[in-house]
Amino acid sequence: MSRVERARRYANAERFDRATKQPGRHGGAIGHTALKVYHTLLFGFFNLKTGQLDPSYDAIAKRANLCRKAVWMALRRLRGLGLIDWTRRCSDGQDAAGRFVLRQETNAYQVQPEGEWKGFRPMPEAPRTPVPGTWGAPPPVLDGLAQYTADRDMGLSQEAAAAALERVAESRLEIVTARLYAQMQARQGRGA
Repeated sequence: MSRVERARRYANAERFDRATKQPGRHGGAIGHTALKVYHTLLFGFFNLKTGQLDPSYDAIAKRANLCRKAVWMALRRLRGLGLIDWTRRCSDGQDAAGRFVLRQETNAYQVQPEGEWKGFRPMPEAPRTPVPGTWGAPPPVLDGLAQYTADRDMGLSQEAAAAALERVAESRLEIVTARLYAQMQARQGRGA
């Protein structure tokens, strides 16, 4: 799992916690302490080369600045929601009386993909291409006379607006119409 993937999973865990927050309660389904433990597992103990993730409760507690019982409860909550899972590792031995005994070693933790999280709904992906008529639609193309009028309203001189129209005009009729319109406006301005 890459660093980007770990950051994405942690961001989704935070979003999941915010989405499940109940009014008048602290945090959501995950909770602040469990988020802190999840962050510690992902960014404090996860080995990028081997994928190994097997810290002890005491190591997690020290790095997350929590007590051992809080770590134990947070890990149970994370497992119950499907964010992590673990395999219990034990070694066999004998006690002082010579009886067979299993001794608990550290757990081997696995970070689960978002598809296995209970109650998590991923964000819908943004559309790649804009839907026609939305924020990505191209502006409407004005006809020659409307473009000339818009240029004049924006403060372009008559000559500049006519020159701009001549560069983009589709037909000779648009050019002649624009010049005729300009002359009519000029006569009205002189009061003729």
